[in-house]
Amino acid sequence: MVPSEAASVTAVAACVGVAFVATLLATRRATSTDKRSTGYSRLSGHGYEDTDGVATQASIAAFSDTWPRLLTVLGALSALLVSIFSAVVTSSTGSRGTALEPWILVSGWVR
Repeated sequence: MVPSEAASVTAVAACVGVAFVATLLATRRATSTDKRSTGYSRLSGHGYEDTDGVATQASIAAFSDTWPRLLTVLGALSALLVSIFSAVVTSSTGSRGTALEPWILVSGWVR
């Protein structure tokens, strides 16, 4: 392997690694159900209270944001994987003029 190719492969591997770690951190935050930052206060009886009143066990059981969260995370992960694949293919073809642009797009999906 030519030294410039080895450096290119190393750079691509490092970028993919950073994107993977950032994706794990973002996924953890997206799946968190912590309500402290949204104006809710935790009650001792496993409920929440805000300016509209106290949430009952029935109202908590009726509300579920699992599907919207799941679809959002799956869509973002799919887009991230497509952008990483595009960046790897672009970087491996040796086109120097556009090698950085796909990795900038990957960073947009990571955040």
